[in-house]
Amino acid sequence: MRLQWQLFADILKVGVPGLVNTAITNPSVVVLTGIAGHLGREAAIGYAMGARLEYILIPLAGGFGMAIVPMVGTNWGARQYRRAREIGWTGGATVATACAMVGLIVTLYPRSWMALFSDDDEIIRLGSSYLRILGPIYGFYGLGMALFFATQGLGSVVFTVTANALRLTASAGGTLIAIYWLDLGVIGFFVAIAIGFCAYAGLTVYAMFKIKDPVATPQ
Repeated sequence: MRLQWQLFADILKVGVPGLVNTAITNPSVVVLTGIAGHLGREAAIGYAMGARLEYILIPLAGGFGMAIVPMVGTNWGARQYRRAREIGWTGGATVATACAMVGLIVTLYPRSWMALFSDDDEIIRLGSSYLRILGPIYGFYGLGMALFFATQGLGSVVFTVTANALRLTASAGGTLIAIYWLDLGVIGFFVAIAIGFCAYAGLTVYAMFKIKDPVATPQ
C-alpha cells in the first residue's frame, strides 16, 4: 500500500484549520478572564462562571456538526451544490435555535446556573448580569459554530476560522476600549463580548456566501 499525499492533503486542509479553530476558543476565555480581573476578583469569577455555559454549547453544536459535515460534504462532492448549501443553512438554523433556547432559559433564570458554582452574592450578581446580556445572543454563537461545520463539508474553512480569530480580537479589543477609554465598567465589558459574538455570526454568514461553486471541468 502506497501513501498518497493527495488524500492526506484533502483531510489536512480541513482538519488543520479545524484544530486551529478549536485552539482559539480556550485562549479567548483566558484573555477575557485576564481583562475581567482588572475589574476585580468578583468580576473575573462572575464572568468565568457565566462563560462556562459557552463550553457546554460547543458539544451541543458539535453533535449537530457531526451530521452537518458529512451531509454537506457528500452533496458537495456529488455536485449537488444547491442542496449542500441548503443543508448547511438548515443545520445553522437548527443549532442557532437550540443555543437560543439555552440562552433564553439562562436569561430568565441566570441564578440557577450561577448557584451551581458559588454562593457569593456579588459573584452571582455579576455572573447573572453576564448571562442576561449574552444569553439572548447565544443563537448567534450557535449559528457561527454550525456554519463552521458547514464550511468543513464544503472543504473551505479558512474564512470561518478567521472569523473565530476576529471574534477573539474584537471581544478583547472591545472590552479594553469599554473599560479604559469609555469607562463603562463591567456592563461595558459584557456588551463588548456580546458584540464579538454577533460579529462572529455575521462573518461566518459572509464566509458561506464567499465560497463559490466549483467550475465544472470539461470532459
